[in-house]
Amino acid sequence: MLNFIRKILKIHSFFLFYIAEVLISNFRMAYLILSRKPLLKPAILAIPLKIDSEPQIALLANLITMTPGSLSIDVSTDRRVLYVHVLDNSDPAEVKKSIQEGLQLKVKELFK
Repeated sequence: MLNFIRKILKIHSFFLFYIAEVLISNFRMAYLILSRKPLLKPAILAIPLKIDSEPQIALLANLITMTPGSLSIDVSTDRRVLYVHVLDNSDPAEVKKSIQEGLQLKVKELFK
Protein backbone atom coordinates (compact mmCIF):
# COMPACT_ATOMS: atom_id res chain seq x y z
CA MET A 1 0.00 0.00 0.00
CA LEU A 2 2.84 2.36 0.86
CA ASN A 3 4.48 1.79 -2.54
CA PHE A 4 1.19 2.60 -4.26
CA ILE A 5 0.92 5.91 -2.37
CA ARG A 6 4.52 6.79 -3.25
CA LYS A 7 3.85 6.06 -6.92
CA ILE A 8 0.73 8.25 -6.88
CA LEU A 9 2.73 11.07 -5.26
CA LYS A 10 5.47 10.72 -7.91
CA ILE A 11 2.88 10.88 -10.69
CA HIS A 12 1.22 13.90 -9.08
CA SER A 13 4.57 15.67 -8.65
CA PHE A 14 5.50 14.91 -12.25
CA PHE A 15 2.15 16.17 -13.52
CA LEU A 16 2.52 19.48 -11.64
CA PHE A 17 6.11 19.87 -12.87
CA TYR A 18 5.11 19.27 -16.49
CA ILE A 19 2.10 21.62 -16.34
CA ALA A 20 4.43 24.35 -15.03
CA GLU A 21 6.90 23.65 -17.88
CA VAL A 22 4.14 23.89 -20.48
CA LEU A 23 2.82 27.17 -19.03
CA ILE A 24 6.30 28.71 -18.96
CA SER A 25 6.93 27.57 -22.54
CA ASN A 26 3.62 29.05 -23.65
CA PHE A 27 4.50 32.44 -22.18
CA ARG A 28 7.99 32.34 -23.74
CA MET A 29 6.60 31.48 -27.16
CA ALA A 30 3.93 34.17 -26.91
CA TYR A 31 6.59 36.74 -26.02
CA LEU A 32 8.90 35.66 -28.85
CA ILE A 33 6.13 35.63 -31.42
CA LEU A 34 4.42 38.87 -30.38
CA SER A 35 7.58 40.97 -29.97
CA ARG A 36 8.12 43.68 -32.56
CA LYS A 37 11.30 42.12 -33.84
CA PRO A 38 10.97 38.35 -33.87
CA LEU A 39 13.70 36.90 -31.68
CA LEU A 40 13.39 33.34 -32.94
CA LYS A 41 16.69 31.50 -33.27
CA PRO A 42 15.75 27.98 -34.37
CA ALA A 43 18.25 25.14 -34.10
CA ILE A 44 18.57 21.40 -33.81
CA LEU A 45 20.26 20.29 -30.59
CA ALA A 46 21.76 16.93 -29.67
CA ILE A 47 20.67 16.10 -26.12
CA PRO A 48 22.68 13.31 -24.42
CA LEU A 49 20.34 10.79 -22.81
CA LYS A 50 20.74 9.54 -19.25
CA ILE A 51 17.83 7.16 -19.66
CA ASP A 52 18.07 3.91 -21.55
CA SER A 53 14.73 2.13 -21.73
CA GLU A 54 12.53 2.62 -24.75
CA PRO A 55 9.40 3.58 -22.76
CA GLN A 56 11.37 6.31 -20.94
CA ILE A 57 12.85 7.63 -24.19
CA ALA A 58 9.45 7.55 -25.89
CA LEU A 59 7.81 9.41 -22.99
CA LEU A 60 10.58 12.03 -22.93
CA ALA A 61 10.40 12.55 -26.70
CA ASN A 62 6.61 12.91 -26.61
CA LEU A 63 6.68 15.32 -23.67
CA ILE A 64 9.27 17.48 -25.44
CA THR A 65 7.11 17.50 -28.57
CA MET A 66 4.03 18.53 -26.58
CA THR A 67 5.94 21.44 -25.03
CA PRO A 68 5.51 24.62 -27.12
CA GLY A 69 8.62 25.66 -29.03
CA SER A 70 10.28 22.26 -29.18
CA LEU A 71 10.00 19.12 -31.27
CA SER A 72 11.72 15.77 -30.88
CA ILE A 73 13.13 14.73 -34.23
CA ASP A 74 15.06 11.50 -33.80
CA VAL A 75 16.95 9.23 -31.42
CA SER A 76 20.41 7.97 -32.34
CA THR A 77 20.70 4.28 -33.18
CA ASP A 78 22.64 3.62 -29.96
CA ARG A 79 19.88 5.36 -27.92
CA ARG A 80 22.34 7.81 -26.35
CA VAL A 81 21.32 11.05 -28.09
CA LEU A 82 17.94 12.69 -28.69
CA TYR A 83 17.76 15.29 -31.45
CA VAL A 84 15.44 18.17 -30.66
CA HIS A 85 14.38 21.16 -32.76
CA VAL A 86 13.90 24.32 -30.69
CA LEU A 87 12.59 27.71 -31.78
CA ASP A 88 14.57 29.71 -29.22
CA ASN A 89 18.22 28.71 -29.15
CA SER A 90 19.52 31.97 -27.70
CA ASP A 91 21.20 29.95 -24.91
CA PRO A 92 21.88 26.36 -26.08
CA ALA A 93 23.50 25.33 -22.79
CA GLU A 94 20.42 26.41 -20.85
CA VAL A 95 18.08 24.54 -23.21
CA LYS A 96 20.12 21.34 -22.87
CA LYS A 97 20.32 21.76 -19.09
CA SER A 98 16.57 22.33 -18.89
CA ILE A 99 15.88 19.08 -20.73
CA GLN A 100 18.61 16.99 -19.07
CA GLU A 101 18.24 18.16 -15.49
CA GLY A 102 14.55 18.94 -15.66
CA LEU A 103 12.33 16.81 -17.83
CA GLN A 104 14.70 13.88 -18.35
CA LEU A 105 15.44 13.58 -14.64
CA LYS A 106 11.72 13.69 -13.79
CA VAL A 107 10.97 10.96 -16.35
CA LYS A 108 13.74 8.81 -14.88
CA GLU A 109 12.34 9.31 -11.35
CA LEU A 110 8.85 8.47 -12.55
CA PHE A 111 9.99 5.02 -13.70
CA LYS A 112 11.83 4.10 -10.46
